[in-house]
Amino acid sequence: MKSQFEPYNEVFGCNLNPEKGNMQLNGTLFRFPLRTEEQARAPSEISDKVYNRKEMVELIEIFVKACGNLLLFTQNVNEIEFYHLPATKTDPREAVLLYSAHRALKHTIEKPFGKSIYTGNEITVLRDMAESLRVAKRNRHHDLMTISKSILQEILINADNNLKGLDITGYSSKSTWLVTWASGVERSKMMALNSRKKGVLPLGSVACLLEKQDEDTYSTSSLQKSPFGFYQTSHLFCYLPLPVESKFPVHINGSFAVSSDRRRLSCKTTDDKDAFDSEWNEALISDAICRAYITFLEHLPNLNIDPNEHYFKQWPVEDMEQGIFARLKESFYRTISDALKQPVVFRRGDKSVCLNRSKFLDPVLMEAEFAEKAFQMCIEHFENEEITMIRLPKILGTVSRIMGAIVHLRNEF
Repeated sequence: MKSQFEPYNEVFGCNLNPEKGNMQLNGTLFRFPLRTEEQARAPSEISDKVYNRKEMVELIEIFVKACGNLLLFTQNVNEIEFYHLPATKTDPREAVLLYSAHRALKHTIEKPFGKSIYTGNEITVLRDMAESLRVAKRNRHHDLMTISKSILQEILINADNNLKGLDITGYSSKSTWLVTWASGVERSKMMALNSRKKGVLPLGSVACLLEKQDEDTYSTSSLQKSPFGFYQTSHLFCYLPLPVESKFPVHINGSFAVSSDRRRLSCKTTDDKDAFDSEWNEALISDAICRAYITFLEHLPNLNIDPNEHYFKQWPVEDMEQGIFARLKESFYRTISDALKQPVVFRRGDKSVCLNRSKFLDPVLMEAEFAEKAFQMCIEHFENEEITMIRLPKILGTVSRIMGAIVHLRNEF
């Protein structure tokens, strides 16, 4: 019994000595069976892969390059530290810190309360939604809770000089992210209430990189400017990152149904009798995640966003192949043109309005030399307390045609 616990003793304060009655560990330790060359010689039905120094350095390097992503959508984990015990040492207490990532939750934005200081040290939306779903399934008189919340968070990455001893390049950084959470209120909600599958939660979120202009003003930033430790292209997350890229300007997270190796989303094949997983992913992305995307845009003014920033900077404008991403893009433009929902996503300066209270010049005219004069004349003659003139760039005019919303998005003069 003692030999079984020996590898764990003194690792991060672990003290397991059954003979003396000591069984102390405040946490959980996992020991991964990474075999040395000598250990790999023994027959194994699981794996005969050898982890030599080269393999271990590559493994650490992969972790270091993506460590920041792990904290974007996690609920209770706010800090990750990576230690290394040199070959010349035997006492685990002499392990040296190589790399760390720390998340600080700064502010929350909710309707109708606006911006406030974040008082907790963990994010509870996943737990709250799971509990609400459990209650709603047991008692149909209890409706499923509705979530619309943005959290401003800072992630600090510290790359220690000890990394250089392993020939690994790492960089320290401090980045600010706005992560917006929303629950499904349509198809994903009904599927979750009627499903017996575990993990079917109508909850989605998006994450946008921010750049601080001054003490109280921010601007949204391209993911290409993400610091070391983060993806520089949009990825899908199922709370932890998935190796699935997208053309959206933000990261996308949700309770997706994924393949057993977590390398792709579940999709229906011609041999499948049950298409629930693929239908669930489509419902989730076009409902909960679409709501999170729209809510993110609606919350930006509460963040004191730079008034000179284009309101469409973080909109999905890239062409996308048919599939789940096209579903999200289509749902996005259908929602902003919905006369009943009326999301407030159009901005000019410090004014924020919905589509019904907006007027636009033809995007082609906005490309002309006299565009600015024409736009100012429209402000003088057509703008009032009910209507605001909004610049509609040519690229959004093209998008509106694709989505069949041209009648809603263009009011020509």
